Amino acid sequence: MKNIRGKQVKKILFILGLSAFLFSSCGSKPKTDDGVSQKIESDISEAVEETKENVEENIELTDNSEILKSLNSARDSALSSGCETLCPEQFSQAESLYKTLEPQAAAGVNLGSALDDLKARYEAMEKYSQSLKLKSQIEENDFQSYDNANYEKANSIVESFTDSASLSNISGIAMNEKIDEAYKAYKTVIFKAFREKAKVSRTDAFKSKQNADSVKAGVAAKAEYAKAVEEFKNGDASFSIQNPEGALGHYENAKVQFENLYQSVKEKREAAQKAMDEAKKLVEESKGYAETADVESPLDGENIQGIEKQDAVLLEEEKFEDPKNAEAQISEEIEISESEEPESKSENVILQLENKINESGEKIEDAAKEAESFSQNLIEAIEEGGEHLDNSEAK
Repeated sequence: MKNIRGKQVKKILFILGLSAFLFSSCGSKPKTDDGVSQKIESDISEAVEETKENVEENIELTDNSEILKSLNSARDSALSSGCETLCPEQFSQAESLYKTLEPQAAAGVNLGSALDDLKARYEAMEKYSQSLKLKSQIEENDFQSYDNANYEKANSIVESFTDSASLSNISGIAMNEKIDEAYKAYKTVIFKAFREKAKVSRTDAFKSKQNADSVKAGVAAKAEYAKAVEEFKNGDASFSIQNPEGALGHYENAKVQFENLYQSVKEKREAAQKAMDEAKKLVEESKGYAETADVESPLDGENIQGIEKQDAVLLEEEKFEDPKNAEAQISEEIEISESEEPESKSENVILQLENKINESGEKIEDAAKEAESFSQNLIEAIEEGGEHLDNSEAK
């Protein structure tokens, strides 16, 4: 850490030797003149100060500002997660190291990987806190049965995290890697649980859609039907990017919307049917009155006021679309990814964007080729036209 030149070492040794000689000679030799003594002491003091300055100038300092910023951020996150209470012994050990290393690092001392390891300790404690929250979520929703193996594996790691004996000789980096296994195992349990629940919810929502289609909801309530279909499709989109929890919410909403549509349209259809039945009854009654009138007071001739001709068109013919065309075409089954672990949603979105960019790039490239071909043909046509013009002028 300290790089001292050879001459400076020799000077320090000389000064120390001279000091020892002067002190040892005080009792065995005659008293030295005060002026000479003061001169020697002054020279020694100046030499010591000069040597100290030279030594300080030759110390190799390290800029630890970035790693310290990262370390303090990890420490703050660990404190916010409640690790001081959840794993007090591990936190105390980390704080002891922090109080020793932080001042040295701030002074510019190169501590090698010690700061990175301490940062990993704080990250491990934060992840331990997050793992406990995931564990509670699993147990509160009875998700254990969806992947009991990963649940038990994570439990074992979490329990050993606060075991002093098992962590006494482990590095911060190894500690962080170990608790990360538990965190991922818990996440996998939750992912599988939501995936299975989303599949069941999708089936229920699809059945509700079929009920809505049975009463022609796509015709009777177009806007509401379109909204329910969009919600269902949003569920499929979330499921396709490995977000089953989001998909579950969409499917549940779609199911409710289709059910409400079914009930609303069904009630309106029943009311309309009742009105039609009553109208038919009135028609039958009026038919009887008309037959009686024809017998008692028959009408003769044509162009009788108030009576339309037999071939008269009272209403223009209306064309109705097939209600089946109003039904949204959605597959009853959805393609299920066999992935056992949750994938990053951002990674899926980025992948989709990359595919679109690649597709756009190919289209642009094709368009550029077409433009280049068109330009070449245009140039050839102009040149050919020029040749014809020249020949005409020559003639």
